[in-house]
Amino acid sequence: MHSEFPLLLTEAGQSQLFSGDAGAQSSAVCEDERGIIMTFKHRKSAAAFTLVEVMTSILIVTIVVTGGSYLFIAGRNQVSLQKHYRSATQLAAQKIEELKGGSYGSITSGPNSISLDGMSYAQYTTVVDNGTYKQVTVDVNWTQGHLKRDVNLVTLIAP
Repeated sequence: MHSEFPLLLTEAGQSQLFSGDAGAQSSAVCEDERGIIMTFKHRKSAAAFTLVEVMTSILIVTIVVTGGSYLFIAGRNQVSLQKHYRSATQLAAQKIEELKGGSYGSITSGPNSISLDGMSYAQYTTVVDNGTYKQVTVDVNWTQGHLKRDVNLVTLIAP
């Protein structure tokens, strides 16, 4: 809609040019080439929003909320993953300390299954005897979601 009207009727009934800056609400009367008189009401209100402004605002809020939700979910998954990595590292370190504390001859390879905090971990101990020392590798594996995760710790144990 065009915001500038050629005539403005004042309260006294006189007509004058209308520039569109006549206040919060003004009336304009216009006569077209066929002699038909049209009355327009023009409202200027700073408190009102157009449909385009409302839809744009809704779109922006939706994008921000969607992005925030994604970041929240990704952060929560990362915290869960790090919790399991910490647990697996602790289990591997505990197994190495157990082997170091036992007799040198009892250090052997073998699997072990451990359940901790609702997660099942598979622990594999591999021993390589190099004569003067044994190289011990402890692998702890688990499945989180559809991905297999693992932690490997290696140490040397002398008699």
